[in-house]
Amino acid sequence: GGQLSRLGITLQPLVKAEQQQGLLFLPQLSQPAGALVAVNGGFFNRINQLPLGAVRHQGVWLSGPILNRGVIAWGGAGDLEFGRLRLNQSLQVNNGRSWGLKALNSGYVQKGLSLYTPAWGPRYRALSGEEEALLIRGGRVETTFGHNQLQRGIAIPKDAELVVARGRTPLPARAGDRILVTTRSSSPLAQRPNVLGGGPLLMQDGKVVLNGRQEGFSPGFMSLAAPRTVVAQGTDGQWLMTLRGASGSGPTLVETALAAQQLGLRDALNMDGGSSTTLVVAGQT
Repeated sequence: GGQLSRLGITLQPLVKAEQQQGLLFLPQLSQPAGALVAVNGGFFNRINQLPLGAVRHQGVWLSGPILNRGVIAWGGAGDLEFGRLRLNQSLQVNNGRSWGLKALNSGYVQKGLSLYTPAWGPRYRALSGEEEALLIRGGRVETTFGHNQLQRGIAIPKDAELVVARGRTPLPARAGDRILVTTRSSSPLAQRPNVLGGGPLLMQDGKVVLNGRQEGFSPGFMSLAAPRTVVAQGTDGQWLMTLRGASGSGPTLVETALAAQQLGLRDALNMDGGSSTTLVVAGQT
């Protein structure tokens, strides 16, 4: 970290401008940004091309954390912080009852209420079969939307937020109701200007801390052998790594954690792997 800042190099999350939907190959993100070194980042849904996990850029949640998964977080100084992160958001109606919000600006779809802000993009289109929504502006419900409107897509105004109800969850409020959205997080990592989620967390403070169940990963995912992307740090600075097996199959997560330990690294986080594993150095993939 110290060496990088002396060279005038900073670590940045590479993000799509203007909207979260749509996937780009890594060079399409790294070249316009003038990145010297880049690796692929967090998880995504291949079908609807939406982010699954934490992406925070310059203090704005483009996509909120999910499932208590591992993240890296950092500010201007450049030192990375590693940990697991959960965002606890709730919505209070007319100073009375509170409702939990499942996710923020996320392609992670589940029954319940989720929040979408202008950082999601200029429009929201339904991500599941049955949806209704509230548009909140200036602390009040301005209007409600039914499923047909959401299927076609609606605008998210710059000064408004959308609360989407899925899986036949009733809308918690009506037009004119006062709404207060509060946010607490499981860790101070959520306050850092930049956060990028992946998982599972491999190492923390020199110890292997691999625990897939704690981060909502399936046993099948945990036993998979695949190419890997790892962000790590040790006494000699920060590491952006891609790993593949000698036989071509790729390491398991346990083998990846042990490799990080053998390299003498202090902290390490697994990012999205498999076929999206990519390392770009000086414009070369």
